[in-house]
Amino acid sequence: MNVPGTPTKTTCPTPRGTSTTKAGEVFWIPCGKLTCPRCGPGQALRTVTAIVLAEPTHAGFVSLASSKLMSDDDREQAPKRLRTAMGRAARDLREAGLGWEHVSVVEVSPAGRPHVHFLQRGSRVSSKQLRHVLAKHGAGWAELSPIRRLPVIARYVMKVPIGALDLDAEQAVEVLTEHKVRNGGRLVTTTPGFWRAPGRPEIRGARAARAVAYHAWKATMTG
Repeated sequence: MNVPGTPTKTTCPTPRGTSTTKAGEVFWIPCGKLTCPRCGPGQALRTVTAIVLAEPTHAGFVSLASSKLMSDDDREQAPKRLRTAMGRAARDLREAGLGWEHVSVVEVSPAGRPHVHFLQRGSRVSSKQLRHVLAKHGAGWAELSPIRRLPVIARYVMKVPIGALDLDAEQAVEVLTEHKVRNGGRLVTTTPGFWRAPGRPEIRGARAARAVAYHAWKATMTG
């Protein structure tokens, strides 16, 4: 039983304060930081739900051209180059009259090679066509294929921040910090029109998309 005036427990190690419900129950407010060993993975899980609601139809993989990885400095800049290449490719495809929206995540292989996993919705684009467009912006290999089990692939794309749940606090912070740096300070990178949900054809930003996803999840749990 919660002692009156005593905040309920929270898994967040660095809450940013307390608040009170209409019933008078005091609770901790989680910090909500991406690098928090509990809030970060929690955001990632809500992002998975938001991705499912957005209904992408194809999954893809993109690497940098080998010539773009020449030194340690280049390796540090590679994630930014990949994010830039994805954004410019999306622009080129739209300028060619094709529909293209995507959510993407930069990861680094065990061998230290940065690459992108992404989920796409819009016009049908072949892997060959995608490689041709991305090659103009420094990308190497690229492939695109239909999604068969969206919840599974959405969780796979978010596996790094979600996996922090299985680590101790210090390791989790390190993994989440690296993920944040590789992805430009975010969990994911998206084109402006990617987020949507049933009855919500346009959602502005990942934070709003996660809020919609949370309410959708809560509705399934209560009803």
